[in-house]
Amino acid sequence: MRWGRLSRRARRYLLYKVLTSPLMVTYYMLPVYMYMSGYDVLETGVLFSLIHAFLIPLSQLLGKLLRGRPLKKVLIFVDTLEGVALILYGLSLGTYAPIVLFFGALASGLSALFYPVHQMVERVIYPEEMAKEVYSWYLKVSEALQLASYLFFGYLFGYVFNSPNHYRVGFVAFGCFLISSLLLTLNRSFRTRSGEAVEIEEFKFSVDRDYSLVLFTETLMFFAWNIVPEFVLLNYIVNTLELTLFEVMLVEAAMSVIAIVAAYVSETAVFDGRKAMILGYALIVGWAVIMYLNPPIHLVLLTHTMARFGEMLAFPHYRSWVFACVPKEKVSEYLSTLLNYRKMVTLLSPLMAGIMASAKPTLPYLVSAGTFTLIIFVLSFSVDNIRSQE
Repeated sequence: MRWGRLSRRARRYLLYKVLTSPLMVTYYMLPVYMYMSGYDVLETGVLFSLIHAFLIPLSQLLGKLLRGRPLKKVLIFVDTLEGVALILYGLSLGTYAPIVLFFGALASGLSALFYPVHQMVERVIYPEEMAKEVYSWYLKVSEALQLASYLFFGYLFGYVFNSPNHYRVGFVAFGCFLISSLLLTLNRSFRTRSGEAVEIEEFKFSVDRDYSLVLFTETLMFFAWNIVPEFVLLNYIVNTLELTLFEVMLVEAAMSVIAIVAAYVSETAVFDGRKAMILGYALIVGWAVIMYLNPPIHLVLLTHTMARFGEMLAFPHYRSWVFACVPKEKVSEYLSTLLNYRKMVTLLSPLMAGIMASAKPTLPYLVSAGTFTLIIFVLSFSVDNIRSQE
């Protein structure tokens, strides 16, 4: 990637994203911590759906407060919420542990709902002609860091420090690191310009014809991934196969390796973009079907690498298609509408996943396979041919 062509704030933003990418391990630590604390998969799903029910009115209130604010301040606030959430997880002990855990998950949920702010920032700071190149570079570097961190932290919290108390200390440490990285990297040097503010629309389900198809596809994509959340995979590996966080992280590490390879292939190969998307999502369908069939751990590892290869193969072309289909002047409106649709998906999907997983641990994967099949159908008939070099 031509690093020198990026602005200073774009380089700072990328540095922050890369530094904090290893913290993805906390998304897997939380369900394990909950299972250690006595929750089962159905209770976990109910808890997350309850949290998302609270998030809908809270996000509307927060959206009104953030509307018109500079992108930099909103970005720092939203990501600070995630750091606070991690610290609260670490403080969830004693009589009030469920309440503290609930508020921690609530803060994390608010941060996740406003994640499209990152897309707003990226649209502003990345040169349009370099957007695909930057995304590909970031994915390769972040995946390499995640590879090392997944193995290290997976072994550390799987076999060495594997008690609830150890997990609590880990959450506090991760939360402090996230907030420190955010403030040190972006607070002083990341500057926004006049007019670069957040535009958040009221909660609505109206759809503009200019991006209705993209919105439908993005919502399907979001549902397809969210119907198999982390707690479903962890329930299968930790509770059904009776393994540890380390085995889960082995799966994630293998996915990081294949993602780096897939990013290189996607960046250097010249082929039809629509075919790349269809092939990528077809591989994901294969992963979901095999996972439904109760595979042993070595097949879990194999199928997840297959799915990640498919995702990485399709992602740059899919994201380019999304950006091409949404008029630049309507990006903020589109992202706000997409945010509202995601609220409804995140409200229902944990409960649905928990109910299905309590009946059969791998049943949510069958639903995911069907949804990705529908996405392939939509893309087959809706996406204009795009070449990877574009």
